[in-house]
Amino acid sequence: MYVTVPNFTIPRSFMNVSFQAAEAIPDPERFKPMLTSFFNNLILSATTNPSGRLYWGDSFRYSQNLTVYAMAQCIQNQTPKSCGRCLDEAFAIMFKDGTNTTSSTVFHNIECTVVYDIYPFFTPPPHKIAPSIAISISTSCFQPSLIDKVRSPFHRNLKALLNNYLIVQAPLNGFYDETVGLGSSQVYGQALCRGDITKDVCWHCIAQASTKIQELCPNSRRAIIWLDLCHLRYSDENFAGTVDVQDRACQPSAENTSNPTNFDENLRILFSNLTSKAVQSSPTHFFATGKTLLPDSQTIYALVQCVRDISADQCVWCLRNASADIEGCFNGRQGGRILRGSCSLSFGMQSFFAGDPALVSSVQPNHGHRRRWMLVLICFICGLLLTAAFAFCLVGKLKQRLGKVDLP
Repeated sequence: MYVTVPNFTIPRSFMNVSFQAAEAIPDPERFKPMLTSFFNNLILSATTNPSGRLYWGDSFRYSQNLTVYAMAQCIQNQTPKSCGRCLDEAFAIMFKDGTNTTSSTVFHNIECTVVYDIYPFFTPPPHKIAPSIAISISTSCFQPSLIDKVRSPFHRNLKALLNNYLIVQAPLNGFYDETVGLGSSQVYGQALCRGDITKDVCWHCIAQASTKIQELCPNSRRAIIWLDLCHLRYSDENFAGTVDVQDRACQPSAENTSNPTNFDENLRILFSNLTSKAVQSSPTHFFATGKTLLPDSQTIYALVQCVRDISADQCVWCLRNASADIEGCFNGRQGGRILRGSCSLSFGMQSFFAGDPALVSSVQPNHGHRRRWMLVLICFICGLLLTAAFAFCLVGKLKQRLGKVDLP
């Protein structure tokens, strides 16, 4: 949005504003030329892109664990030439004031802005979203409302939720839920990224999910979309802290196994072990990966995950609910996904997630059941020993009595 106000004077102290983060960037001498080259291209894109918005945002990978997000923007009453000049001057100020921190912002002459940060703070441009991330596994659009049109207060709030809050906040730790609006126009939203992906990949996936859910469900008051690396949902009803197993999807692979019964049983045990691992070793993220070896030396790789606004018991219940569909959904297939609104299961014969997964035992853990059987066995053995001791004493007494009887 751009608004002009006549006869309004900006104090000179506000003509140029610059501030930086306190945290230092690793290896600043290497960072400066990379940032300079990146901003040169960013400014060129802002002043020449076909939209005419005099804006561009993009990102680059600085190190294995660090992505830099940057933006350049001018007010709309400028020409591309004057915008380019303003942005060049703004970046010169940024460079002079210091580009050795993890974040910096410069407002120049109240006409243009340059910003960079190690956290995502804007929607990525469509050309930056990898095609593999954009693959929609499944989408569920509830019946469109006849009252709420695309430009209604509800859908304005929905647009703000999807395009601003979820895209910006979800990548920071992989999960975010938010509420926008009041009354009948209130909308609740939630986004979850797969637990093994990086912040920038999450950013791109949530952006794509946001775009696609608006395209596929343009007038729905409730919808959910699952992508390969994330899922996103919104509703006109508050679902925070509740388990959703009504929203569901199943995606089996095409390849079959040679022994479906044995395969499904091992898969069921693997998912049971990973369910315990997800809530015990990762109680704040509800995420676990692992693998198990089959008798024919093949390996099954698997992943389980829950949303983070539910309890550990609710996560276990959701994953067990999903696991109950193994036979009906897969029936010996070599890979696939079972999806719920609050959790998901995935598996395959090749590793499909980051990191080296731990080898998970093919024996299903049931410690309580095992303890009960051990207790019964101990009691049974003790009973046998007591019975044998009693019988031994009884026989001994009988022998003593028989020995004391006088023969005629």
